[in-house]
Amino acid sequence: MSSRDFWETAMEGIRAYPLRSFLAILGIVIGIAAVTVVVTIGEASRREIEAEIQKLGSRLLEVGHYGSGGGSGRAFDDRDIGRIEQVSSLVEAVASEQTVTLSIRVGRQAAVVRVVGTDSNFSLVRHLSVQAGRFLSPLDLERERQVGVINQSARELLFPMDDSPMGKHFLAFGRQFEVIGLVADTIQQYGPEGAAIYLPLSTLRRFLMDRQLSNLWVLIREGVPVERGVHEVAAILVARHGDDAADGVRPISDLFEEEVQFTRTATRVISGIAAISLLVGGIGLMNTLLAGVRERVREVGIRRVVGATRRDLLVQFLLEGFILCFIAGVVGIVVGVQTASAIGTMLELPTGIFWEAPLMGVAISSAVGLIFSLYPAIIASRMDPITALKTE
Repeated sequence: MSSRDFWETAMEGIRAYPLRSFLAILGIVIGIAAVTVVVTIGEASRREIEAEIQKLGSRLLEVGHYGSGGGSGRAFDDRDIGRIEQVSSLVEAVASEQTVTLSIRVGRQAAVVRVVGTDSNFSLVRHLSVQAGRFLSPLDLERERQVGVINQSARELLFPMDDSPMGKHFLAFGRQFEVIGLVADTIQQYGPEGAAIYLPLSTLRRFLMDRQLSNLWVLIREGVPVERGVHEVAAILVARHGDDAADGVRPISDLFEEEVQFTRTATRVISGIAAISLLVGGIGLMNTLLAGVRERVREVGIRRVVGATRRDLLVQFLLEGFILCFIAGVVGIVVGVQTASAIGTMLELPTGIFWEAPLMGVAISSAVGLIFSLYPAIIASRMDPITALKTE
């Protein structure tokens, strides 16, 4: 038989039993769709994190808690900021951060929001995009003004019906604060930051007993190797606090790299779990093809009598399985991409078609088709033609 005859015979076998063909590929479609969704969302998350690293730049250092206890260790203070600015010639700017979680009220509506006490350098160091109004100024801190800058998530949460939140007021610590600016959301180490309000650090401290800083943010000058900046900043802090202080200084790129590695690992693990459905689908395919072989015993006998060889029958049934799984792979990819796009829209992830997922899906589904069609094809090719013709 020619290659064209093989394809035509295989397609006739598939078209003759549409319900059986659908049931054979259903598990494969689900498995390929699941793998496509996981790989697409994982890749979109990784690329968003890498884009955020590019936006923040490789020059940014986080100076966090140090010593035993990690996040609950000892904190740096305002004198460290002054020391870094005075001593280091490699530093462009330093920003402070003291973060608390508060219940914020607007009219009768209340919401729990992350409140960040900081200074005027924060927008420069963290590359905040001011979309309306302005960010905090040195005068806001000097006069301890009751003003705040909100991000987009906080705007949607606190002022959902207002075209512009500028000049509006919110209640914190039982006092009225005026909105003076709106900034875009940023990405933290473990995902979107959520609703956030930025207050002058001096104003926040009027209402808090705790004056410890959550973080310092240090921006290294352009052209200075980040390793050199880390070494110098760490040396300044070690001189004041001891050797443990060096543990608190890390490039922001290192922090996000941990998240990238976590995302990759999670994607691989979840993809492996989703691939189990491909194994189940492959077993279902094999059972369905075995049932089809039993239903088509007389057809096999007639084909053998008119000259078909065992090889012809083996190739025919292998080809049927391959075609079914190739179709399942294509359908699964389409379903997976559409599902991933819908999930990405809900999670505000920039999903797209990452060719790794479609290519992997087609390759896996085709391999599943060949592997799990092999046993039914061998059974069909080894049938005795006389016995097959006698079968009712």
